[in-house]
Amino acid sequence: MSYKSMFGFPNAKEAKQNKVSFYVYVNGKQAGPISEAEMRKLVNNGTITMETLVWKQGLEQWSQAQFVPSVNKFFLLKNDFQKEKKKENTSVTHRSIQSDMIVALTNLGFKSNTVKPLVDEILSAKPMITLEEGIKEALKILQ
Repeated sequence: MSYKSMFGFPNAKEAKQNKVSFYVYVNGKQAGPISEAEMRKLVNNGTITMETLVWKQGLEQWSQAQFVPSVNKFFLLKNDFQKEKKKENTSVTHRSIQSDMIVALTNLGFKSNTVKPLVDEILSAKPMITLEEGIKEALKILQ
């Protein structure tokens, strides 16, 4: 059974009047019309997944969102945003570990001009190292 016969089509005249409007099948119900801006928000908040069935004017049948280019682009934008956010969070964590390592090692009596280059070297070699692991690594080298 095709999606076309399962769900039928929304009113094409209504879809045309709303410019680019999408209809979706979520939680067992058809919803729409949905504007591009609304669709982007629904993708970003996870309401619409790549498997969600979508229809818009010009499509022959209901299709998974991942196969509708005008919807799939929102998943690509969301992924790019999440990668940037993860990179940003990693950078903040890295700086925090760096400064915490320097403080901990100088509190143990090591000179900061010796500690800083060592900490930078350790974090460059092992960017995902924890604070505890980083301090242990530094102590092995310093002692």
